[in-house]
Amino acid sequence: MDGVHVTGLSFRGSEVDGVLTRDGRVDADLVVDASGRSSKLARWLADAGIATPEPTVVDSCTGYATRLYTAPEGFPALIAELLAAPDHARGCAVMRVEGDRLMVTAQGAGGDHPPHDPDEYQEFLDSLRGPVADMLRAASPLTGVHRFARTASRRNAFEDAGGWPGGLVAVGDAVCAFNPVYGQGMTVAAMEALLFRGLSDFSAKGCRGFQREVAKTARAAWLLSSGADQGWTGDHRPGLGERAFAWYMEQWQIAITRDPRVFLRFIRVINMVDGPASLMKPVVFPRLYRAVRRG
Repeated sequence: MDGVHVTGLSFRGSEVDGVLTRDGRVDADLVVDASGRSSKLARWLADAGIATPEPTVVDSCTGYATRLYTAPEGFPALIAELLAAPDHARGCAVMRVEGDRLMVTAQGAGGDHPPHDPDEYQEFLDSLRGPVADMLRAASPLTGVHRFARTASRRNAFEDAGGWPGGLVAVGDAVCAFNPVYGQGMTVAAMEALLFRGLSDFSAKGCRGFQREVAKTARAAWLLSSGADQGWTGDHRPGLGERAFAWYMEQWQIAITRDPRVFLRFIRVINMVDGPASLMKPVVFPRLYRAVRRG
């Protein structure tokens, strides 16, 4: 039903049996919260006396701005200048998209956001380390600049909530919202939708089990994206394990520009075709070493 403003959950005993709205209530065998970053589920559960863990938030204060251009003849399919904490807060990604166009996305971390004014946007591109601005000289802008800066990663551990009710599940960004720069939120939501196909037990046990599976599905993407963003959070003091992981990922960022097979393995993990363990297999170490040495 469109145009319905949900204001809370309706309970019958310890089970959710619908939602409250501004106009009354709607009965439901199962309530699915897919309301994304704006979800109020934790508050609604608290109103019913169900405590949920405090969310984990990692905010790199990243902002990005996108503009479409014409694609000059022979322009590469993809150009990327990566952010690297703490020294390189500016970056950019340029991708060929349908209609023989380029999608240019400038990125800035630590509050150094690209502007939405077209002239200032060009100045931001001119300030980058790589040749992106020069390569775009022959491209003509097709749109204005569209900016987005609500990029904090936020994870709700609903699977650990005490007394999770039957008749209720949560998916997508309502559970785990990622920094959109990494492009993983849609993939995780799609994987959770596949999990949802198998949900037939709407009891408290069945719904809690589903939330545990949702948490497992989001875990790898959370580790990769939040780990990359930790370097921009001034109050974070990484332990030895985090520092080792950050150093290892830095070697990958060097190597993917030198070896296509290393890049393919890396991008399959980022796009969640393969798990993070693929980056740790001994077979990659020699190629990684050779690529980094060339760098």
